[in-house]
Amino acid sequence: MVSYLYNLSERQVEELANDSLSVKYFLGLAVDDKVPDHSTLTVFKERLLRGGGEKVYEKLFQGDSEGGQDQRGRVWESAGGG
Repeated sequence: MVSYLYNLSERQVEELANDSLSVKYFLGLAVDDKVPDHSTLTVFKERLLRGGGEKVYEKLFQGDSEGGQDQRGRVWESAGGG
């Protein structure tokens, strides 16, 4: 999900998670937990997408470029600042 939200490669997600406590928290990792390496993230992503994971992404982020509300009631603003 981090790679989708920030348009990052798995290698970049690994680096970001190693450098950012907030990203580690979002991923459910403790401060002293080891971040999965990029090859593990790649395998996970491929398995997720093979199992229909792209539908989950579409459902969660439908209409995100226009702003709105996701399934949990979180609200986001449009990319245009609206």
